[in-house]
Amino acid sequence: MLTVSQIHAVVRTKVQQQSFYKFNLVMKIIGALFSATIQYFIWKSVSQTDYGNTETISTYAILATVYNLLLPAPSVANSISQMVLSGDISYQIIRPLSFMALTFLSQLGQLLFNLVIIALPLSVAYFGLFHIVVGVNGFVAILSSIFSAALGFILSFQIGYLIGLVAFLTNRVGGFVSLYNGLMIIFGGAVLPVTIYPEVLQTIVSYTPFYAILYIPLSGVTGSGVSPLMILTQVMWILILIPITKYMFNTYLEKISIAGG
Repeated sequence: MLTVSQIHAVVRTKVQQQSFYKFNLVMKIIGALFSATIQYFIWKSVSQTDYGNTETISTYAILATVYNLLLPAPSVANSISQMVLSGDISYQIIRPLSFMALTFLSQLGQLLFNLVIIALPLSVAYFGLFHIVVGVNGFVAILSSIFSAALGFILSFQIGYLIGLVAFLTNRVGGFVSLYNGLMIIFGGAVLPVTIYPEVLQTIVSYTPFYAILYIPLSGVTGSGVSPLMILTQVMWILILIPITKYMFNTYLEKISIAGG
């Protein structure tokens, strides 16, 4: 059973580790600002046409750049891959805390750092520079959007964890991380809202976990909150992935034991 002191220690350690990578931090912020600026002016030019509500679309696209920075899947996958390559994974899996719990707490520390140092300043800059308008209002709508974003974070962690476990077989997961990023753009709506897709594609996208990770939370922020049905969709995907992650971890752990690792 995890204690408060254990959780605090893991989260604090991760926050301290992230503070050392100042150059990466600066480049991440510059990259996010650059990406948002490009999207803003693209949709500014599109607004000259009659294609939909371009203000809502541009707001969605800008907020997507912030929320995407907070999603842990690439970080989780790369972290596990590095542990496998260095051999540290053997030490990590015999610690008192479960490997998945330890990894998740580490990501909470990184989330806290990214939220305070990157996401909040970027959000303030976006509101000031681009005058974006968030459609969500009312306590229930705001609460549902925050809860949905938390579920999206958990779901992203699960997928990143699954990708990371592939490193037990392939050692490196860069290709799988790139595939994840591509799927997030197409099926998650990481660049454009899913609502502008053709109806057939919208239907297909809505049955993927990527849709539940990113589009559902962002649709709440740019709309009037997240509906109970959409939250239920996120919970369903989380419950589906729980036994899958446990099975994969136990399978790879058994292979390590057989190999004498």
